[in-house]
Amino acid sequence: MHHERTFCCRCQTPFAHRAWKSLDVTLACSITLLILLVPALSAAFLTTGALGATRTSVLPMSSSFLWFEGWPLLAIVVFLFVLLFPLMRFGALTAVLLALRTGSRPRWIGVAFRIYSNLQTWAMLDVFLLGLAVAYAR
Repeated sequence: MHHERTFCCRCQTPFAHRAWKSLDVTLACSITLLILLVPALSAAFLTTGALGATRTSVLPMSSSFLWFEGWPLLAIVVFLFVLLFPLMRFGALTAVLLALRTGSRPRWIGVAFRIYSNLQTWAMLDVFLLGLAVAYAR
């Protein structure tokens, strides 16, 4: 592993330290995240019960429920920001890292990396789940 360190000339106190991360580690994390998004999107994330009746919800149901309740614009926003954009973001990152790992430089690699970078702000699955947890706890 490569390390980069900066020391004071006089007292040899370290100023900065940075360990280089491997492309293989980043690719493994990206593939793992992409694989784990599938059960995260299909597993039950909210179960409510009242008077003996229980209801379990999965994440894709939230968009369809909003659509059928007469909130089509909000349903589209939830579908894009919670379901589609995270899949697109990490799919693009995985494709870029796989291309770099194999040593090829296809023409689409810049476009895929820009997609990944631009969706960083808009792929908000974590924010949605945090907001849901706060709303459920109250």
